[in-house]
Amino acid sequence: MHWDPISIEEFGVTQCGDLTSVQDGYWDVYYKLDQPHIEDEDYVTVYYVTRNKNTGAVDAYVKWTDQDTIKNDTVGFELEAAFDLIGIHCQIHDDPDPLPYYQGVEGWAQIWRRIPEPVIESIVLEGEDDVRITFENNSFTGPPDSTEVQRRTRPEGDWETVGVAGEDAEEYLDVDVDLAYGYDYRLRHLSPHMAMDYADVGLPPRPNSKWSNVDSLLVLSAPTSLSCDDNLEPEVKCEWTNGDNGVAIEVKRDGVIVETLDAGITEWIDTDVSWDDTLVYRVRHSGEGKFSAWSDPDTIAVEKTAPSNLYCYQSFAPGETEVHCFWDPGEGSDSTEVTRNVNNTRWWFPQDTLPPGQAYYIDENVQTGNTYYYKVRHRRGATVTAWSNIDSVTVN
Repeated sequence: MHWDPISIEEFGVTQCGDLTSVQDGYWDVYYKLDQPHIEDEDYVTVYYVTRNKNTGAVDAYVKWTDQDTIKNDTVGFELEAAFDLIGIHCQIHDDPDPLPYYQGVEGWAQIWRRIPEPVIESIVLEGEDDVRITFENNSFTGPPDSTEVQRRTRPEGDWETVGVAGEDAEEYLDVDVDLAYGYDYRLRHLSPHMAMDYADVGLPPRPNSKWSNVDSLLVLSAPTSLSCDDNLEPEVKCEWTNGDNGVAIEVKRDGVIVETLDAGITEWIDTDVSWDDTLVYRVRHSGEGKFSAWSDPDTIAVEKTAPSNLYCYQSFAPGETEVHCFWDPGEGSDSTEVTRNVNNTRWWFPQDTLPPGQAYYIDENVQTGNTYYYKVRHRRGATVTAWSNIDSVTVN
């Protein structure tokens, strides 16, 4: 049995003095009266107060009316399995008969079994500026009256109460939170006022639970400006601008997180792609178990990017008979291959292989009266793109 003895002084009742309890041993419950001011002629009544786990009924039972035992020994007793112990109460009186408990509680000293504290399970950002706290309700005597929610600005601001969750609640929504800051949260159960089933006189309220564990909402701003492009491996390269406070970056492809990167990285190459894939990418920051919103998505079709807009013309510079060709290159090539057809026959012949980045070709091997047809393509290793458009020049 795990419960915290509560000092009698917390209730302002000291008549029986230091009523104490022990948590371990053979018995379920121990208590002892250790009072030098209890006189020989005094009588002491001790009750233990229980709650039936099945019916919820609260009741009090006299225990150990033998005065010598009560005054001088540590007393232990077993608790039946169907009951939870709520408290142990005592009172000094002159009458040799035990006091009936329902006469009232004034002058009684109590040790209450404290309500176990709640446990925060998760804190997540919901929408643009709301924070949802999910917690485990641990009141062993049924729902508490309510659960108090406190918040402070990270790292060491002052705690302030921001709201109260209802008695059956297992979550709380903190709305319109200023996300310029990170926050710590903590909770505690507020004690119900337990009343005797058979009397109009209620028991003194039990103390509130201890505060829960502290959990945090670390405000992480989302990455922005995500841009993804395909290369000729095939592969996709994504770049973005980082937000604030993240200690890691997660990359999501088609709804599945496929990579976690260190903070500060602003680009990533996805090599696990195939030609003709159409993929959707998003990135977000993470840190201390918290996450930013996802970036806006970027969609990319993985295609072999051919050169385009091929344009060829005859150069009329003095002393030259040449054809000059220019084009818009694709991306990521190792080389560009140029091929030529003369007079629109069925045969195309390779003319040259150009280095990366060169987007022009000069054909000096031409003759007046012929019509020359040109097309180009990129190569990277064994992978080639489609051919560009065809352009032709008749040499005069």
